[in-house]
Amino acid sequence: MKARRGARSLAAVPALLLCLPAAAQEADAPLELRTQGTFRELFLDMPLSDARAPRGPQMSVRWSGANDWSVPTTLTRAGRTAQVSVDEQADSLAVQLLWPWNGRVSTAVEERMTLHWGGWSDRAVESLHALMGVFDAERTRFPRDRVGIRLAGGVRELRVGQTVLAWGDLVARTQVQLLRTDRLAAALRVDVKAPVGRLAQAGGSQGWDAGVGLAATAQPTPWLTLHAMIFASAWSGLPEGFPLQPARWHGGADFSAVLRRGGWALLVADRVLSAAFESGWTALAPDDEYRRSGAEWALFHAHNQLSFGLRRGAFTAWFAEDVTPGTAYGTPGCYLYLSNMPDIAAGLSWATEL
Repeated sequence: MKARRGARSLAAVPALLLCLPAAAQEADAPLELRTQGTFRELFLDMPLSDARAPRGPQMSVRWSGANDWSVPTTLTRAGRTAQVSVDEQADSLAVQLLWPWNGRVSTAVEERMTLHWGGWSDRAVESLHALMGVFDAERTRFPRDRVGIRLAGGVRELRVGQTVLAWGDLVARTQVQLLRTDRLAAALRVDVKAPVGRLAQAGGSQGWDAGVGLAATAQPTPWLTLHAMIFASAWSGLPEGFPLQPARWHGGADFSAVLRRGGWALLVADRVLSAAFESGWTALAPDDEYRRSGAEWALFHAHNQLSFGLRRGAFTAWFAEDVTPGTAYGTPGCYLYLSNMPDIAAGLSWATEL
């Protein structure tokens, strides 16, 4: 009953955000999107930030929804096995408070809660795949709009088979401005994730993570602003007993362009991340199509996310899809692959200066 109430409440968040009063924000700020996905979101992600120092305290509220999918996948390495599957819609509500300590240093603290449920988006994703004529990842072989999360092997298991509302880990992001001119700014980022969420509810990894990044913002013309960041992080891993563990060291790069005209802003972003989990595992599958539909590509390969957003005043709406260059499928003539974790993601945010 509580989970159903949570589902109804989070489903109403986009409409509630639109009812918030319009407020001032940086019209050319980046999207600041994390890469969603059931297992990646257990660990620290470092979204792109504006390298310019904030003018004052800020607050943002962000609703986002993602459709995650993989067929049940059995992995093997050196005589050990692990089972992985993901089938869910994850809707999250994140609140971030940013506080400038002086003209160069600021800290943002973020907490979110995520509803893991069957959702409503499976049919929409299938329709989109049919319209685009792309591989459907064996979706039609399984029931729609159900929740099924499993990471098993050894003596430990993460399993979510019903709707749950989970608190995520608490993240603090501190930024120190290194350079500021009329058209260019650079800043150092240091992020820390504290284990507040419960692993049993797919809320967090139960470990501390940390990362460092270098961000830059350039405004070559009054109507175009460019943002970029490179970053590296260390993940503490899952508790002992899980044979499948994340890689210790991670890296990534983020780029965003913001074009403004007549009170509107069009945002385009691309971010690439290193593989989430340790390599060396092999997927056991009855055929190539089943293997392509599994969790292997999301866990052990790089991930590239393309995002598009539209901003008006305090509100930003966005849509993201993972399209990664490479031949991970091993299919001749195929130079892009999709991880399906997440398959698609979209959201709405509201930001204001306090």
